[in-house]
Amino acid sequence: MQVSKKINDSYSKDLELIKRVVYKAGQIAKDAFLKNKPQIFDKGGGHEVTSADIAVNNYLSKYLKKIALCMGGYQKKPRTITLD
Repeated sequence: MQVSKKINDSYSKDLELIKRVVYKAGQIAKDAFLKNKPQIFDKGGGHEVTSADIAVNNYLSKYLKKIALCMGGYQKKPRTITLD
């Protein structure tokens, strides 16, 4: 089965966007541990979460939802996603 160049180009653009989002999430986590001492919260059951975990989760939730909306056809026109 041959995939059209247009589809391949689209996947390449999607992959690059996702790579940028994941890279930025890594920077958020790294900065949280290197520049600040993250707060540690008890989630219960002997599980902990840090303020860095929460910051990364919030960032990923925000941008991956935007990406999913654009990829899932919910938008009539392709939209540019700007990363903070």
